[in-house]
Amino acid sequence: VVTMVASMDRRKGHDLLIRAAALLQERQVPVRVRILGPTRDDPAFHAELRELVVRFGLEQRVELTGAVENVPAELARARVHAVPSRSEALPVAGLEAMSLGLPIVATRVGGNPFMVVHGETGLLCQPLDPAALADALARLLHDPEEARRMGEAGRARVAQLFDAAVV
Repeated sequence: VVTMVASMDRRKGHDLLIRAAALLQERQVPVRVRILGPTRDDPAFHAELRELVVRFGLEQRVELTGAVENVPAELARARVHAVPSRSEALPVAGLEAMSLGLPIVATRVGGNPFMVVHGETGLLCQPLDPAALADALARLLHDPEEARRMGEAGRARVAQLFDAAVV
């Protein structure tokens, strides 16, 4: 399972993750993508995303859950967390996922490179590139031990730099 947590905002890159999931499906990489977050902010964009899921035949692989009550419980079911943003400050959802021991696959924009140490706490890829996103996701999905190591390093990074007592 790959998760993403974000409200309906085109800058967050939901569509890029869906396109990456389509590429993973073509490569026969077993993956389920769960995109968590409220849909009321941009219902038209949410409808576009649903159409994209159908167009790529991803109904069994990609779920647009809408808002969920217990995000940490949802993240606990995942192996990787995606932050495929077109632009970003410092994504709180990414930090939350890291604090739970998930490796991050994020685009190299805004604060993402400060959050993710490439190759140590996750993987960074070029923005607007679903193929690069798919490659990074596949790498961690194919290597659970590497994903676990990166997740633990991410947990330590959050505790060291972003914990409330530190900040």
